[in-house]
Amino acid sequence: MRFQVGRFTCELSCDYAGKVVAIWFGRAVAPKYLNKAEREQYRASRAAFLGQLSNAGETGGRSATMRGPRTAFLAIAVAVLLAGCARGGGIGLEAMLADHNCEQAGYQLGTPQYAACRSELARRSAINNAAMQDFYFRQAELARRNQSQTCIYNSSNIGGITSGTATCR
Repeated sequence: MRFQVGRFTCELSCDYAGKVVAIWFGRAVAPKYLNKAEREQYRASRAAFLGQLSNAGETGGRSATMRGPRTAFLAIAVAVLLAGCARGGGIGLEAMLADHNCEQAGYQLGTPQYAACRSELARRSAINNAAMQDFYFRQAELARRNQSQTCIYNSSNIGGITSGTATCR
């Protein structure tokens, strides 16, 4: 199903596994932020698409395997995932948390301040990820250095003089 959202066009479809796929057309990339009117357009069109999925499952259409609890679960899961997309933060808990933090700071979606807030949170996240990677790299290096060694000592005693070699692995 293809529909207009402001100056963008969105196409929702189901892949072979029954997952909803959103493809955005318009500018070079998908929209990062949608204003209030665009979010309302998107939500209404998404609800219509999900309604079509439910009706197709009940009437034995293309999605005849999606009936009962599976349809309800799919509708809820899709609504949660697409809500993250519509807000402009991508999909996932990290994006939802970033949205919440910027809203709590008093920034309004679609403003430059909101974008700056999200950018700062992304920068901090990247710094934290780099610090964690460095920590785990150091831990692995220490474990490698403290690894136990197996040593073998070969000796010989000739005329009261002892000599030998040690080999460690």
